[in-house]
Amino acid sequence: MRGVMATPEVPAVSAWHGELLDLFRRLRATTVRPVRHVAARAGYAPGHVSEVFNGKKKPSPEAAEAIAAALGAGADDVSLARLYAERLASTTAGPRDRLPVPDMLPPPGTSFAGRHAELAGLTAMVGADAEDGVECGIVVVGAGGVGKTWLVLRWAHTHRDLFPDGQLHADLRGFHPSGAPAAPDEALRAFLGQLGVRSSAMPADLAGQVALYRRLTAGRRLLVVLDNVRDADQIGPLRTGHPGCCVIVTSRGELTRPVIQGGLRRLRLGMLDPGQARELLTAQLGAARLAAEPDAVARLVQLCAGLPLALRIVSARALLHPEWSLASLAAELADGATRLDALEEDDPELSLREIFTRSYRTLEPDVARTLRLCSLAPAADLGGPLAASLTGLAPPAALAALRRLAGASLAERVTPDRFRLHDLLRLYGIERARSDPEEERAALHRLIDHYLHGAYAGERALVPQRPAIAVRPAAAGTVVPAPADPEAAMAWFDEHYAALPQVQVIAEALGRPDAVWQLAWSLDNYHYRRGLSHQQRDMWQRGLSAARSTGDTGAVLLATLCLGNVSVRMGRHDDGLRHLAEALRLARERRDPTAEAQTHRVLGLAWEARGDDRRSLRSHAAALRLFSATDAPMFRAIQLNAVGESYAYLGHLDRARRYCRGALRLHQELGNRSGEAATLDSLGTIARRAGLRADARMYYQRALDLYRAVGHAAAEADTLLRLGEVLIEGHDPAAAVVLQQAASLLRHQHRYDQAEHADRRLATVFAQDQ
Repeated sequence: MRGVMATPEVPAVSAWHGELLDLFRRLRATTVRPVRHVAARAGYAPGHVSEVFNGKKKPSPEAAEAIAAALGAGADDVSLARLYAERLASTTAGPRDRLPVPDMLPPPGTSFAGRHAELAGLTAMVGADAEDGVECGIVVVGAGGVGKTWLVLRWAHTHRDLFPDGQLHADLRGFHPSGAPAAPDEALRAFLGQLGVRSSAMPADLAGQVALYRRLTAGRRLLVVLDNVRDADQIGPLRTGHPGCCVIVTSRGELTRPVIQGGLRRLRLGMLDPGQARELLTAQLGAARLAAEPDAVARLVQLCAGLPLALRIVSARALLHPEWSLASLAAELADGATRLDALEEDDPELSLREIFTRSYRTLEPDVARTLRLCSLAPAADLGGPLAASLTGLAPPAALAALRRLAGASLAERVTPDRFRLHDLLRLYGIERARSDPEEERAALHRLIDHYLHGAYAGERALVPQRPAIAVRPAAAGTVVPAPADPEAAMAWFDEHYAALPQVQVIAEALGRPDAVWQLAWSLDNYHYRRGLSHQQRDMWQRGLSAARSTGDTGAVLLATLCLGNVSVRMGRHDDGLRHLAEALRLARERRDPTAEAQTHRVLGLAWEARGDDRRSLRSHAAALRLFSATDAPMFRAIQLNAVGESYAYLGHLDRARRYCRGALRLHQELGNRSGEAATLDSLGTIARRAGLRADARMYYQRALDLYRAVGHAAAEADTLLRLGEVLIEGHDPAAAVVLQQAASLLRHQHRYDQAEHADRRLATVFAQDQ
């Protein structure tokens, strides 16, 4: 950025002379003293004093001081008179050549890495303000330990030549352990001293100091670094206001007022991404050491979560103990409960816990409580409704508290209404929350209720015909999400799914077995539609254990049936049949025809998967009889289709078509698009077995369109496989694209055996082409 900073106009010698004459005129206007009296009091000839007043003579610093005192000036004005005369006494080459050139910058940090884009951003901002002809002003904002000072000092030392008149620096102690930030006049006096003002000439009040500071910096090219600023009031008096000068501020707060009203530009410093974090470790430890343990390096990068200070602490230990493996350092950080202890240093400036505490102490009570309780959330991202549930605040108040946390760089504002807590800061917040076990427990119960009732509402929106379960009312203060339709339900599940299995674990630990199995139930159809069979099985295994602990045989029956269902879909047929036999026994024992029908339905699928089409037909037919005797039209439609598909596998295509067409009409009457898609898929299979490839292709495509509309990825993959087979049989080159789509979806759903089958069929397509 050489040459970007414009050279300001340097004040001529007469500028200092003019300042001195203006001071004398002001003093003479307030006193009625003839020149001879002033001369006598000052100890100089009247003619000499008269020529000083009319500008013909330039007084020495001593003379100026004596004349000002003779005019009745106070101590500040006497000091100013001497200062102006000292500037005036500079040689004719101009006062700049005689003025002090301050050099207050601390040394730059070592091993700079990972922030090259931010360095370029600073350069661009400085250049933009220089082109606009205004004082450059930049606020570098970020969390404690993110490397704000490190970045700014690196930039400042690299660009010293842009500021030949000097560099000023002040640590304003905005987050000092004492809790009291530095007053701006403290920094201002230090700056004036560096600019050549003696203590005896220092104005007593802030206004006088600011005025003198701005006079002394006029026409100069100075860099002013204000480090660790807490609030806007610390900045204003230390801005020069002159083109050619640049003020760079570092702060954990957003400092909105100087940005909006004062024209400062803002550079937000976030966490390092994995590539930048690795670059920093490489700069510290060397490429060879990292190359020797790539897995440990990846783990360290993950556990330090992109915080430069954490990475530097780990690097320092690795350098101090070269005999330690990086894997051992990663192992030390592995346990979240002790990670902050592992990153603790004796020096409070290097202690993550101490750095977080300094920011925490500046928060208002409600905002501090929001940080504590929101840290308990199982996912780093959260919005107003979840924050409201955790804190018990009204949603607008919770959202306002999150905004305050973001303003203090204790949360990242991802969107206008969603926020993210840094991993290490969450660990700190959890520590704080555990200082009040009662408050923590109440917040966790509201957390469970928030997600349980939200998931339950989502499941009811997806399949309102499914028999409901009884969920206890949510705790007071819980905000309950309410997805209104299938699309909103799937969107809600997608957004919150990362947290939901963890909430089940929290419910288990908190002694809420009902919530454990009810969460598994509430996610059942979402899991099925997204093809998340492994996660579904894990949740139902916990759900079955929880249901058994309650002694509620109805809950045990539901959990056993659902675990059997997902086991069958995963190809774990022996497990599935074992669970289903137990579910059938419980259903008959409880005289529950609906549950018995559901069990026969899943048994039909199990026998179908094992290739026993006759047993599959018997089970599906038994389910159809039981559903027909109950008020369950959707399940009756499902079983009409299942019986029709069984007949198709047995070669009775006309009978199969009649059952499936009846199912299609009923699904369409009920508005059950997922069931309609399944039936269209069955009709495609019937058409294919009848040799009607064009009809089969049409049915499969209609089924795909519906599955995609409802977000049923698992069924979409299955139908793509069947469509691919039809296209292969017709030597249609589109088969390659269809099978590639199927293989991709199946792998995403961890259905690797079926994905490999798709790959093998894809090879058949390529063989046909050759």
